[in-house]
Amino acid sequence: MTSVNLMALVLLDFSQQRENTWAGSSGRGVEELDFFLSGVEQLYAVQPSPWCPHLTCVQPLPPGGLDTSAPCQDCGDTTENWVCLVCYKVFCSRYVQEHMLFHSIAEEGHLMVLSYSDLSVWCYACNDYIDNQITHPMKDAAHRSKFGEALPSYFFIS
Repeated sequence: MTSVNLMALVLLDFSQQRENTWAGSSGRGVEELDFFLSGVEQLYAVQPSPWCPHLTCVQPLPPGGLDTSAPCQDCGDTTENWVCLVCYKVFCSRYVQEHMLFHSIAEEGHLMVLSYSDLSVWCYACNDYIDNQITHPMKDAAHRSKFGEALPSYFFIS
């Protein structure tokens, strides 16, 4: 099964769960889901790269793991933060005050970061999302911190 097919199954399962949840709460699941999606003209799937040359800079998890509730070390924001996978400092996204971007510019080789919002991994040098088994322990640690349980195996697509 390809990663695209697997992602489609995950999205289909999510849609069915969402529909069942909405149907259970109001009895009008399909209608509410249709209304919710009515303004969406196109959906895009991000296909992360399975490898990049900067994966070599990723360092092992710190002994204490990750804390997805940690604030940005510069501004204290907690809404949309990333953790550097080299030094494990936490900074806010480019949509807040861009402190992680500034960190990646100021610190040579600090190019790989993990989003605490969606658990994606981004490489600043490649300008691409990356899904490689090297980053799976970090994603799992973030998922455990955020949700209190291990990351489901179907999220490991590479």
